[in-house]
Amino acid sequence: MDIENTINITDSSIVSICNKIYGVNKGIFNKIDEWFYHIGVVNIKERRRTILLFMEHIQLNKISTQSTVPFGSGGLRIMFDSFVESNIGSTNENRIAI
Repeated sequence: MDIENTINITDSSIVSICNKIYGVNKGIFNKIDEWFYHIGVVNIKERRRTILLFMEHIQLNKISTQSTVPFGSGGLRIMFDSFVESNIGSTNENRIAI
């Protein structure tokens, strides 16, 4: 995926792409978007870039026999915190409620 071009498309188009490629629906996309905003990624282009990098991260870390990444039972939050700590910094001081 060409991230630099994808960050400039419409909201509905980026959600559609994330659904097709990563199995992420609009509700999950919006929650991820909100989490990144609340930890300080406020620039929309940077946040979209970060979201797409996060999607790539979870895609690479799924179990190979799964077609999509399971997000139930706090799995999405665990993957988010791990990604943020590895790529942005500690989430402890910026932790938000789910």
